[in-house]
Amino acid sequence: MENKSPSIEEWKDLYSAAIEFKKLKPWEWMWDSDIFGVQNPATGEIGYCCVTGRAGEHFALGVYLGSEGLDGLLQVQSGEEISSHEPVKLLNQKCLMASFEDRNYIDEQDYEIIRKLGLRFRGQNAWPLFRSYLPGHLPWYLNRAEAKFLTLALQQAIHVCKRFRKDPEMLDSSLLDHFLVRVPEKDGSRWGDQWLEPMDMEEEEVPVGVVDDDALEDLRKLEHQGVWEADFFYFHEAVQDDPEERPYYPYVILWAEKDTGLILNTEVVGHEQWAAVFTESFQKNIENTESLPTEIIVKKEELFDFLEGVTSRLGIKLTLTTDLKVIDQAKEHMQDFQMDDEDKMFEAAIELMMEDESFKALVEDGTLEDVMKKRSIEELVQNESVQSLMEKNRRKFADAPIQENEYDHEQTTLFDHLNSNQSKQREFVDRDHKAMDDYHKLLHEERGIPLLRVELKTELEKLIKKDPDFFDSYLTLFQILQSEGRPSEAMELLDEAYRRAINLITDKKGEWPDLLEWGWLENRHIIRTILNKAISLWKAGKTDDALDIFRKLLKSNPGDNVGARNYILAIRMKMSFKKFEKRFNKGGYYDSSLTNWFEKNYRKFPDEFEWWDKATENTDSL
Repeated sequence: MENKSPSIEEWKDLYSAAIEFKKLKPWEWMWDSDIFGVQNPATGEIGYCCVTGRAGEHFALGVYLGSEGLDGLLQVQSGEEISSHEPVKLLNQKCLMASFEDRNYIDEQDYEIIRKLGLRFRGQNAWPLFRSYLPGHLPWYLNRAEAKFLTLALQQAIHVCKRFRKDPEMLDSSLLDHFLVRVPEKDGSRWGDQWLEPMDMEEEEVPVGVVDDDALEDLRKLEHQGVWEADFFYFHEAVQDDPEERPYYPYVILWAEKDTGLILNTEVVGHEQWAAVFTESFQKNIENTESLPTEIIVKKEELFDFLEGVTSRLGIKLTLTTDLKVIDQAKEHMQDFQMDDEDKMFEAAIELMMEDESFKALVEDGTLEDVMKKRSIEELVQNESVQSLMEKNRRKFADAPIQENEYDHEQTTLFDHLNSNQSKQREFVDRDHKAMDDYHKLLHEERGIPLLRVELKTELEKLIKKDPDFFDSYLTLFQILQSEGRPSEAMELLDEAYRRAINLITDKKGEWPDLLEWGWLENRHIIRTILNKAISLWKAGKTDDALDIFRKLLKSNPGDNVGARNYILAIRMKMSFKKFEKRFNKGGYYDSSLTNWFEKNYRKFPDEFEWWDKATENTDSL
């Protein structure tokens, strides 16, 4: 029963409720901190609801299930659970989600239901998407029970949101830790309000590491030397053991030697096996090093409790900390995965084609998918819109001239574009770098387990010599040197990368191109380098120099994927980089408070942003 799919009538009810919720647009007057509950008539469990989208992105209703779900929601809102090293924690929630997405987020299974219901959607953030989230698992399709409860939650959310619009204080309780909850009567025909306190969360039993007495006697004879770090965390790619089961994120168990930066041991295991495998990996480390550590450092309380019994009997100091120098560095390098050349070309082509309004319309309303299902490729290319698009992009790719006279670099490609005034715009697109593939191979083994840090530095230096105009190698080494307390060497490296990047993109007169867009994957290593240089100048108090670079980045890339406009506004408002980070950095990411701050203040500087406002005013919005 649990995995039974919803019937077509249940899907119809859910989509109808979602459409009505979207028409209401409650994100125009509610924040995600305005939390209320809806009780599930079938189970009695409370789903704690929040509306997102006030900041202009991710328009949705989240229904967080029970006290565990509420705790996860509150942790995310506080920033406590989010780390730049563990983005998968954003998925470590227990909730149901009804969101409104672009067409490219709707997969074949979702689209088939929409088609059967005879529904049509078009435009940005217009397509309803429903997903179930469980801690440690990939977001998944709803089962029947989840669909029925999410339908009720949407209906009750509409009721609460309408009331909240008239009475913004209705969710404020005079009782500590109580939430307004919509509770059904026994027959389910009527609903009422109750102020309820969340139930206490059930405490999970923490396993304890065990080593048999005979083995302990032998281990006590070994010498103590070195400090080890230990951790386990979710791997960033989901696996699916059974096609019928929900994919999950396995655990990575990682041991490292703090002083040398060596990775001692790595294991990838299922959720149920981590304790046994952790004990085995500990013993394996001892066998390989033929010694015991003097100290083991961990940052999870459950891991501290797990190891305490064993370490105390072996005379090993056990320390609980907030940072693991080597392992945190390893986690950072596990985030990114290599894209092969075909993937990169496909993504770049799609990004370019989505800029074309005719192609965008074909995708968003589902016409392209319908045509492709019903027609052959030969028939498809006879479509008038597709022919027009093909000709437009054929000219853009094949006939765009390389401006070798003005930009005297073999690795640069400069496209001519015509704007509405028929004046030429010069666009810089860098060449492909084989070093990009080598760089990603260097950082990751087959399943993303990182290279040893000491070896990494040596290999990065080799990469820089091999291709001195591929700058991600510089930036990674720059970060390593900074983390090792070698700022002078780090800055010399960044300066060299920046000098080369500027030489690459400017013409003989030292002029920047009109366009240096993030949408081209080939340009991103250059933009990252220039951005890092500007930030370093800002940190050093050289605000005029930093401001000049930020302005050029924004002018050449108005889409501003890197947030140059935020830095410009901060400098104009006499804010130091340290103050900016303290205010907006939430542990490795910026939340909606930065967006809201920018929207509130940027119009105070029309000399700075009036051109940008006009350049982006045609951007589609909800």
